[in-house]
Amino acid sequence: MTNLEELGLQFFNIGDSIIDGDILKKYFINHMPRLNKFTFNIGSLVRFNNLRNLPSNVYIQNTFRNFQNNRIISSVYYFSTRELLYCHVYSYPYRARRPNSITFLRTS
Repeated sequence: MTNLEELGLQFFNIGDSIIDGDILKKYFINHMPRLNKFTFNIGSLVRFNNLRNLPSNVYIQNTFRNFQNNRIISSVYYFSTRELLYCHVYSYPYRARRPNSITFLRTS
């Protein structure tokens, strides 16, 4: 994949850590030197007790400081009654066919 010039990535992560800019660079971007177009739409759902420090939206945005040619949108939602954190990051403009939804987390 070192010759890849364009990549579109969309996934939803349920696990122990949030997928942020540092993770994307470490596992994807740094291994693709010819990549010049990278679009993504990533959701991460994590339990509070799996995180040492709860990240803020500013922190998440800061992890994308070295991304070029992209405007990165991020949002962090805390659902304290269920002890869940949902983080959504995507490159703008992004042409997703189906938008992500967090309605399954509603408590009413």
